[in-house]
Amino acid sequence: MRAAILPMLVRSDVRRPASWLACGIAAAAVAALAATAGGVEAVAAAIACGGWAAAAVGSPPRGPFPGMARLDVAWWAARAAWPLGGCLVAMAGRWFAAGDGVAVGIGCGLGSALTLAVAAKAAAGNAAPADATSLGLVCAAAAAAAGMGGRSVPESLVCAVAAAIVMTAATWAAWRWGRGWAGSAEGRPRAASFADLAMFRGGLRWALSATAMATSLAGMAVWYFLAPAAAAAGMLAALGWFTTLAVPAAVLGPPGRGAWARLAATAAGADAARRSVGPLDARRWAAAVACGYAAMLGWPPLVAGLLHTAEAGFDPLAAGFWPWLTVAALVVMAAFLVVLVRCAAAVGWNAETTLAAAACLAIIALVVALPLLCGLPKGPVETRVEKMARWER
Repeated sequence: MRAAILPMLVRSDVRRPASWLACGIAAAAVAALAATAGGVEAVAAAIACGGWAAAAVGSPPRGPFPGMARLDVAWWAARAAWPLGGCLVAMAGRWFAAGDGVAVGIGCGLGSALTLAVAAKAAAGNAAPADATSLGLVCAAAAAAAGMGGRSVPESLVCAVAAAIVMTAATWAAWRWGRGWAGSAEGRPRAASFADLAMFRGGLRWALSATAMATSLAGMAVWYFLAPAAAAAGMLAALGWFTTLAVPAAVLGPPGRGAWARLAATAAGADAARRSVGPLDARRWAAAVACGYAAMLGWPPLVAGLLHTAEAGFDPLAAGFWPWLTVAALVVMAAFLVVLVRCAAAVGWNAETTLAAAACLAIIALVVALPLLCGLPKGPVETRVEKMARWER
């Protein structure tokens, strides 16, 4: 039976446009990043691009075959072969053509493997597809941020691999802990429970959103006031959180419980929510998710921008320029996400194809914008006396 099911799953994946898009955008990302000047930034961007290529494959492979753990692993490997195959083809092509691309290809493959592994484990723990995909993308983004801490390409890869190992182990530990909590609770079935994360009780989506909000608040103090020379990092963090959280939630649909389910019921209507979220309801849901995350991540930089505007000696090249640019970018991305979902519904794309298209656009934006952001002037570094004088005002 297992020998018959796996070829059927592979044939199904071959007929999915999302699979081919995942392979193509992984190869394009490796080729484009290898053609740049390279360095630590290119490796970190490759890790993030690999995460998006893995997300483009579609919903995480959640085992529909009870008692067939090996078949679930084989299905996960078949899904992972699409982005990893694209990485290998592009890496080999760049190596034979120009003698480079190995570090970028390894980074892209690391991001893909990490995203798929974490998302698959979360999906096996009863997490909704959108929540599992967001968790995998957040882990890939964290590995990319760890890679930025390296002073050379090998050191960057070592830092990223170490971060990936830590996050994979943490995901496994959370899965085991959630399983024990779910089994010990009275009246609850014994099942892994990423959907009911015991520490937060609001679900995995709530935990990710709370982490994003805490990061935004900390960034408002650090990036926009204490270290204005690094204010561009605030914009990258806000846009990274928005794409990793809002895009899967808007495209793959709402989870089945908690406050997000109530939001889906409000957006879809009570009768439609009891049945399923149809195309028209999916548009409302996408608008609610996009606007909600843009507002949540946009108000800290908005407050920082207002405070900087009120200060004397406003410097548009320092932190005072970046909060407004962050708010504008969030508004544009929220509008673009809503338009993308509406266009996809109009042409009849399914959710996985729409997510693959969104992943393609995210990789293009990352490849194009990262070198520009790294090359922008950050303004003069404040001396200690100047910083003390500014705080006294």
